[in-house]
Amino acid sequence: MTPLEDNFADVLGKAMQGRRIGEAAAAAKSGLPEEDVRALLRGEYNETNARRLAGTLGLRADALAKIGRAEYVPTTPEATNLAQVTTNYGV
Repeated sequence: MTPLEDNFADVLGKAMQGRRIGEAAAAAKSGLPEEDVRALLRGEYNETNARRLAGTLGLRADALAKIGRAEYVPTTPEATNLAQVTTNYGV
């Protein structure tokens, strides 16, 4: 199992940064109070609020909710067509 590097708050924060949307604008566009947006960004998960903000930021709400509930586990692709080669170079 590969753990995620980012939690739901990181995902929201990066989406806001990428879209150049501040807390006040995110709150206004999503209809959430600014304090609720700040709470999400502090890592206080509220699924209803996270889903509303996800839609505003163009994120998939179901995927964000899975991350927020700690239910998302990324798959690790199996490496194919690899070979380990050892040589005596430099010995």
